[in-house]
Amino acid sequence: MALSLENQNYVWQRVREKQSIMHPDFANQLYALRKALAESKRGIKLQLIPFTEAQAITNGGTDLVGEACTLYALYVKKTGAGTPTATDSFAAVHAAATNGSSATVVALAALLVANEERLVVDPVGIPVATGATISEATAPGGATESTAQDGGPGFIIVGAA
Repeated sequence: MALSLENQNYVWQRVREKQSIMHPDFANQLYALRKALAESKRGIKLQLIPFTEAQAITNGGTDLVGEACTLYALYVKKTGAGTPTATDSFAAVHAAATNGSSATVVALAALLVANEERLVVDPVGIPVATGATISEATAPGGATESTAQDGGPGFIIVGAA
């Protein structure tokens, strides 16, 4: 995938569409992010990149951006294709082309029970040097992918590097 930035108003419209599946507190946190970016980084262009559970549990993860960017948010909801197993899942964004090293993790969200959702927000932005690889693994920042029953879909919000 490639970074394809657009006016942030379009991104926030897509976020609003996704808020119906989110916990209200997460919707409020995303609204606060929107407000903070509007005040501190006027005219910033963003991209909302959705990911599927299949992309997140792919061996090595899936690079959603393919180049340097700035990460502002990670949202993920553990749904699974069936009853989640006892194995925990940890959704991570790696600043690398794969999830091969825990040293490249820039955002991490623990998914421990069924239907759990997590949001990581950073209004300053987290620099991602080479790509934003989404991965859901059995250990924090690990390279052993979770099963389909333990992960879930979500999205990231990024801007230019």
